[in-house]
Amino acid sequence: MQPPDWVKGEPKIEGMICAVGISGPTYFKDDAQSYAAENGRKELAKFLSIRIETIMVDVATATGSTVDEATVMQVSSWSTAASLEYSQVIEYWYDTDGVMPAGGKMTYALCCLSKKQYKSGLEESLAGASRFPDSVREKISRPIAEVPEK
Repeated sequence: MQPPDWVKGEPKIEGMICAVGISGPTYFKDDAQSYAAENGRKELAKFLSIRIETIMVDVATATGSTVDEATVMQVSSWSTAASLEYSQVIEYWYDTDGVMPAGGKMTYALCCLSKKQYKSGLEESLAGASRFPDSVREKISRPIAEVPEK
């Protein structure tokens, strides 16, 4: 059985940010699905943290200002919480025939988060970040407003 496209390459679903989690063989298939979903959410959180840091560095570079590491960590922690709370497993795929390079008996989980939820959650997190002076909050809000929801 051939793997779905999302297993072979970057998963693309309109309006969603997605990541793939993988689990090795387990005694119970349900355990492999849980591990794959957990790993998918971790990958999603990692992607979101990198995205947040990139936005903040881009803003700091463009404005000649700095954003301290504690502020980056405060906002980045939202991405981890969001990936756990708002993400959903869209689909699982089990490699029974060993067609993927990782080998057979691997379980794959497609985990996704709505871009709209990502954007509104990030805006909410920034609004509540007590470390941000208004001038920095305003500068960071602009690139976040440009995050596409579709």
